Amino acid sequence: MRSSSPAVWTIVAALVGIHTAAAGTLEYPKVSSYVLDVTFFPDESRLEGRAEIDLEAANELPNPVVFYLHGELAVEKVTLGGRPVEVDQRKVLYDGDYSSVATRVEVPIDDLDPGAVIAVAYEGFFHPSKVRSISNYMRIDEDGVLLRSYGYSLWFPVFLEAKKNSYPVSFRRVTLRMPADYIPVFTGTWLSESVEGHLRTSEWRAENVDLFHAQCTALRFAVTREENTFVYSFRDRNSRQSAGRIAELARRLDEMFRERYRREASTGQLHVMQMPRYGDISSGNVIGLTSGSWLGIEENEWAQRVLGHELVHAYVQVPTDRTDRLWSLAIEGFPSYFHLPVLAEIVGEGLYERFMDRTEEGYLDRRRSGEDRRGRPLPPEKPPLAIHADEMSTYKDRFVLNDRVLLFFDWIRRQLGAERFYDLTHELFQRDRLSEESFEATVLRFLPDAKDELRVWLETTEFPERFHRPR
Repeated sequence: MRSSSPAVWTIVAALVGIHTAAAGTLEYPKVSSYVLDVTFFPDESRLEGRAEIDLEAANELPNPVVFYLHGELAVEKVTLGGRPVEVDQRKVLYDGDYSSVATRVEVPIDDLDPGAVIAVAYEGFFHPSKVRSISNYMRIDEDGVLLRSYGYSLWFPVFLEAKKNSYPVSFRRVTLRMPADYIPVFTGTWLSESVEGHLRTSEWRAENVDLFHAQCTALRFAVTREENTFVYSFRDRNSRQSAGRIAELARRLDEMFRERYRREASTGQLHVMQMPRYGDISSGNVIGLTSGSWLGIEENEWAQRVLGHELVHAYVQVPTDRTDRLWSLAIEGFPSYFHLPVLAEIVGEGLYERFMDRTEEGYLDRRRSGEDRRGRPLPPEKPPLAIHADEMSTYKDRFVLNDRVLLFFDWIRRQLGAERFYDLTHELFQRDRLSEESFEATVLRFLPDAKDELRVWLETTEFPERFHRPR
């Protein structure tokens, strides 16, 4: 597969193809881990890749198993436990890729041994396409590599039908190769990098990261590092100056999170990239900011909030049993809120007040309509303590965990005042373990008359006028 035909081929494929990926026709197995080795050729808009895949429950898999790749990619070879197998591959309509076309691959597994690795060698192109949306910036070209993951650009095999729920997987090793002038960024932990001649090789690892977040970007970056925060800017003077400001904001946030929440927190890496138009993204521990956001970081509240949110996780995560009713609120609700009071100290209370006002307006609108801002139906509202662990992904970033829970903590802050609120958070996040019982007991030590109020906030969906923010 060596021709470099323009992206209009995707429209043609959609018009003449007779195969459509039909939702729900097969049970798709879950991947437990990937090993990826991908070489990028930006001047050819092309990649060559190899993926080694471990599937869960190998003795209960459907036969054949099915995976998808971006529609310009083709499979060269598939082996099961080192044994080559013949596969069927065809182009299908697939809404989980920016071109709306995918390569669907069927792999027969009649005698797949439990634990045997599926190895896939593949290659092809990633041309620009506006078939689905003008905001889909994904491509490989002379600028570099601009790829996301499931839902956007399938640059490695994905065993999921379009519009299905994503799930966490591990990338045990990811090796990215490209011309030395480009600096690659994956999701997770950067391990090492080497340059030999004109080839740069970068090694990464990501444990338990949502499949949706496995983005890959490589541009002609300059890199600024502040301990575990890596800032990747364009190479012009203004961009590099903004990189310094972003690194300084990250340093101040780290310092204040340790003071206000959990001093001995062990933080992972954070990667912040300057991106082209439409590149405002948050993918796991990777943040992408378009040049407008990047150069205006001191005024861009969205960028400041995203940076704070990604940094705060380690400082507000206290071990909580997955079966405890507090689990979803603690795992997702805490980091959705607790960066905001600290940002208010650094950049001004106005940022906090404006965001909380919008949060309340959005929550009230979602309660009335039952739909998100794009008109998609929401799950039924549940009390925060009624969202079980296996339901968290349904509510995360959509409803309750990203609005009611934030309003609850804002209410506590308004009752206590900013300084006493930090006395509460310091005690809360210094604990060795946390449960519904210990969380409630800690809050009630600071608000001894609020037991009934806590019940309404956390165990009902009522939102009485007395809970509303002052106007």
